[in-house]
Order: sequence, then C-alpha cells, then structure tokens
Amino acid sequence: MGNKKTENLGKVRGIVKHGRGDGVSLGFRTANLEVPRSSIPVDEGVYAAYVEVGNQCFRAAVSVGVSPLFKAETHANIEAHILDFDGNLYGNEITIEFVEFLRPMINFTSTQELISTVQHNINQARALPL
Repeated sequence: MGNKKTENLGKVRGIVKHGRGDGVSLGFRTANLEVPRSSIPVDEGVYAAYVEVGNQCFRAAVSVGVSPLFKAETHANIEAHILDFDGNLYGNEITIEFVEFLRPMINFTSTQELISTVQHNINQARALPL
C-alpha cells in the first residue's frame, strides 16, 4: 500500500457488512468486518492502520475485537473508522494493514468517555504518513 515508513503488523481482507449503527449515532462511521479470528494478525485492541478501498489508501482507526459495551449486540469483530472517506462500502472488499497498536479494549463508563477516547485514537491515526 505505498511506500509508507511504518511497521506492518499484518493485513486482513474482508467484505464490509452492516453493523449496529452506533458509530453513525456517535459521529464515527465504521466499516464492519466479520472475519475468522485465525485470519486476524493482531490481538484485540485499537490500532492505527491503512485501509485500501479499490486502488486508494486511507488512514484509519481500527477496533479489533468486540467492545465490552456492545458484546451482546454484534458479530462484527473488526470496525474501521476510515479517515477522509465518504462513500458506501457495504458489500465491497477492503484490506486493512495494521501499523500501530494504540490501546487495549476498554469498558467505558459513559458515552462521553467513549467519544473522547475514539476522537483521540482518530487523531493518532491521522498522524500516519500517507
């Protein structure tokens, strides 16, 4: 995915599926993937990553695993907030290249804490070179 100067922690490819819709209501649209755990090259947590959509590369903040807050409500195990992308990806294949571990999964005590933490993760992902 280009000649970026970052560490490649591994890649995963999958088809974007409909999620819970929580990301939209919180202001962070996500591309949701449901892939076998054995195909995911990283542990649960949040990562800065690159996402390849067609022949374009975007930065992303990516959650791997299911947040304790939504464990009973989802089957998606990867959620990518793709920075500077506006479009419909449902049914399309994307590739995610994990490049930096940002934090473990957290059981948030409030919606505001979740929003603030995700915004911080997005800012960290935005610092990746393109």
